[in-house]
Amino acid sequence: MTRTKGFTLIELMITLAVAGILAAIAAPSFTQMLRDHRITTRANDFLGELQLARSEAIRRGVQITMLSDSGTASVWDGGWTIFTDWDRDEIHDNVANENCAAEDLDCTIRTQPALNNNITITSGGTFDNWIAFSPTGEIRGSGGTGDTFTVCIPGANNGKDITVNISGSARVTDGGAPC
Repeated sequence: MTRTKGFTLIELMITLAVAGILAAIAAPSFTQMLRDHRITTRANDFLGELQLARSEAIRRGVQITMLSDSGTASVWDGGWTIFTDWDRDEIHDNVANENCAAEDLDCTIRTQPALNNNITITSGGTFDNWIAFSPTGEIRGSGGTGDTFTVCIPGANNGKDITVNISGSARVTDGGAPC
């Protein structure tokens, strides 16, 4: 009597059933891991935008303003515009101007469209509508100095906080509360 090598149909079905059960158990934690990764990525991207605005202010020797495009106080997930702000009025006067070499004319450095995927970015109140960096890298805000931005996705365990101090430096930390 010769023995064949391989699996029987019953062995294959049992293996697939066990694999299906393990996948069903792992799926919720995998979904949470993806959500946490998206929050971390967006927080680091926002931090990079703040650092870009600060470094451009120092490099160009002019105030650089990051203006929220949402139209709602403390809400930044509607997008933003980073521009040279020669008259320090926190208003993008020459929207069509793309010649950043010209002095005394505001020009757009970068524009971020509204975010998708239910990601929210909110400020703690100091930077309701805009944040500006002076030529020395220090900050000015629509409500004072120093603030924390919170990046969240509804349903996540917790978000990420981006803390900006008066000197203009910023850092990302784990948020303290669920989103």
